Amino acid sequence: MLHNFRNYGYQDIRLTPDVNVFYGPNGVGKTNIIEAVYYLSIGRSFRTTRDRDLVKWDAHGFCIYADLELYGKQKRFAVNYVLDGSKRISVDGKRAFRRYDGSGGQWPSVVVFSPQDLYIVKGPPASRRAFLDLLISRASKTYAKELWEYTRALNQRNALLRSQEVREEVYAIWEERLATTGSRIVSERQRFLAEISKSASRYYETLVAGAEELSMYYMIAGRDADGGLGGDDLLTATQATTQAALQVASQAKTQAKTLSRTEARAEATDPTSDVKTSDVKGFLFESLARNRAKERHLGNTIVGPHRDDVAFFVDSKDARVFGSQGQQRTVALSLRLAEVELLTKTTGEVPVLLLDDVISELDELRRSQLLRNVFSGGQVLITTTSLQDVVLWLKGSDESTPYGIEVFEVTSGAEGPVIRSPSGR
Repeated sequence: MLHNFRNYGYQDIRLTPDVNVFYGPNGVGKTNIIEAVYYLSIGRSFRTTRDRDLVKWDAHGFCIYADLELYGKQKRFAVNYVLDGSKRISVDGKRAFRRYDGSGGQWPSVVVFSPQDLYIVKGPPASRRAFLDLLISRASKTYAKELWEYTRALNQRNALLRSQEVREEVYAIWEERLATTGSRIVSERQRFLAEISKSASRYYETLVAGAEELSMYYMIAGRDADGGLGGDDLLTATQATTQAALQVASQAKTQAKTLSRTEARAEATDPTSDVKTSDVKGFLFESLARNRAKERHLGNTIVGPHRDDVAFFVDSKDARVFGSQGQQRTVALSLRLAEVELLTKTTGEVPVLLLDDVISELDELRRSQLLRNVFSGGQVLITTTSLQDVVLWLKGSDESTPYGIEVFEVTSGAEGPVIRSPSGR
């Protein structure tokens, strides 16, 4: 149930546990339904960082309620937000706090496929770090805490850099904390990237019918192009990607000549996976001390996991720089499918899949392969402007399907969107 959320005044929607298709023209509020489900699970929107943007124009806050079955138990989830900034999350009427501990716990798991996913590939390094950090936070028991501790130490050191007459030993204290937590963050990112890259590469190969190969690499900002952990010149994340990743991709291509496709992909997945946490810690601590004078001038810390990047390669070419939009979109879809696989393995529950107007962006081959891969026994919500693109394929030529399909038409009304379903849901 939605109340004063985006352009909805009041809307009660009864979903099927299988496939739910929302169709209608652009701008009527289809994506807002997807966004509400995502918000209820994650605690924030995938479209904006400001909760107040989600409040209906003439309202003072919004509410989202959902009754669902989780781990075999019926539960009611609710979020109440008021424009003064207060937000209350409750489960079965009791106040709760959204914690990312990798256990699944009492929170429903969701994965959203959105046109904005394109920026994971073509956007700035921050977009790739954000994707990786949120995914790992939902799959690891300690990662969110490590991120919080690192951010706290980073903010404290940045404040020191902007201060006057700070003793060297004070810097050393916070640099030790940054290096310690930063090295653990890098280690976890490398480990999870190595895991999801295997499944993402497999999905990519399926989506393009074996025509191309996907590989990905974690790039530590400030490392030399030869992969060493030393060097006098600090490289930016972009420079590290351009120099080091191109070299690693070339090495992977050479390896592929002597290994089978599967073996080559496993060997070339992550060039930093053999770097020990202690080595990264030493590199970070030494780099922080070495660049302190430069960073005092800038007022910011310029080395650490908050500056790292991930490079995606399609047939040994940097997808961010040289990939077509179709290739970049396919990389993003492969990452989301890998996310579904990882969260299913971690939580023991198939996530709710939210496909926000991605079907129309794909050619027939990719559309067919995507839809074939997303229906794995969980609940699916799809928004589209073309009902034919989705429903006809779902039902198949014989009009039969192993899962239920509920179609909702979304149109504009005087008081907000109107949602109609032939079944009367």
